[in-house]
Amino acid sequence: MSAAFTLRDMTAGDLPAVMAIELEAFESPWTLADYRSALAGRARCRVAVDSEGVLLGYCVTGQALDEAEVYTVAVSPRARRRGVARALLHDFFRYSKEGGVTKIFLEVRPSNAAARSLYAGEGFVQVGRRRGYYSCADGSREDALIMERSEPDAA
Repeated sequence: MSAAFTLRDMTAGDLPAVMAIELEAFESPWTLADYRSALAGRARCRVAVDSEGVLLGYCVTGQALDEAEVYTVAVSPRARRRGVARALLHDFFRYSKEGGVTKIFLEVRPSNAAARSLYAGEGFVQVGRRRGYYSCADGSREDALIMERSEPDAA
């Protein structure tokens, strides 16, 4: 991980910055209530912050028995291509391996080439498709590609 940022647990105080990134990053963003629920529940919520405490990105994940899921990961447009998303994923891979996870799943839009490339580079392979899973700004629906990473290595 780059010395330009550090990772830590997300707090309620991070939610305004999380929501600002969320609204920039996603066509169908999570709501503030979704993030409050994740923080209050069993989700693992992590953030990347720069040396001045500015939130650069975040990752929300969950685990059930030996399977885990990446619920969402996003990076501020101003901080992209600096290894933030990869560092957040590697942090989760280490945590998951320690927790006995053997498979990690996620869903991604087929149109999100940057995310698909990142995930493929981290060992995820497409294992399915959810038809019409995502809503689009124009009222249409987009499929979700279901991706899986088996036997997560400590990165």
